[in-house]
Amino acid sequence: MEVITTERVRGYIPERNPKGDKYSFGKVLCISGAIGYTGAPYFASLAAQRSGCGLVRLIVPDSIWTIEATKLNEVMVIPVDDDEEGRISSKSVDTIMDYASKADAVLIGPGCGINRGIQTIVKSLLTTLTVPLVIDADGINVLCEDTDILKYASCPTVITPHAKEFARLFGKRIIPNNKTLQEFAVEYNTTIVYKEAETRIASFDNTLSILKNACCSGLAKGGSGDVLAGIITSFIAQGLDTKKAAITGVYIHSKAALEVEKTYGSRGMLPTDVIEMLPKVLKSFEGKKAPKNQEDTDNKNLLF
Repeated sequence: MEVITTERVRGYIPERNPKGDKYSFGKVLCISGAIGYTGAPYFASLAAQRSGCGLVRLIVPDSIWTIEATKLNEVMVIPVDDDEEGRISSKSVDTIMDYASKADAVLIGPGCGINRGIQTIVKSLLTTLTVPLVIDADGINVLCEDTDILKYASCPTVITPHAKEFARLFGKRIIPNNKTLQEFAVEYNTTIVYKEAETRIASFDNTLSILKNACCSGLAKGGSGDVLAGIITSFIAQGLDTKKAAITGVYIHSKAALEVEKTYGSRGMLPTDVIEMLPKVLKSFEGKKAPKNQEDTDNKNLLF
């Protein structure tokens, strides 16, 4: 087990090329949203952009396109066919795959709901996509019928389950221990971000990283997971592998939340407050390199 340290994350955060353009910093595609779930696509896509990627495209069902396009000025919002319940339809799979092929990282699941369309799209992404795929929320839930598809995915994957989603996916009714998480990550060839007070990240390389001393009850609110998923996807698009992006994303998300908590307290803070804090947290890393020969597993300098 490796404890996530400040210096470890400092060594992961991608450098910015002062002469780069928007394509230099990565293109993210978010597939999100449904009638009644208009917050999730907003949180995920804006968090991705606030975390440093150059371009974010957001695919939503046509039923909520006007809402998202009105709320999001910097994100390219793309409507696709929806079903009678206002969720993304399987008719949109070809359009989505076309956009996914042009991205550097893809996120699917936040606020999508569960229907045949999302099942079809998740399966298509897992079997044909070559860039990394982050699967969150309902993207995880639709995998429950065929979890084994993760083992044979054509692309690197990250899944971000909380306890109930993990139980649905792997059939475990108990909180997984470190060994169990590692075993599942290796068996299913994925990186698992197991969300809890001290979040654990198990990777397909049989390593496990834990975020200690960073609990913030203000994150126990709807939308916080969408923000985290967007941050992780953004760091992948900027060039990090799935394990490093997951570690960096979890750290930055928690650090931003703790900064917000200082001002608003845990009761009143919102996911949008965390998003607005991301630039300040990331700015604190600018111009500061990790010391040479810094051990990733140096637990003397814990998180904060």
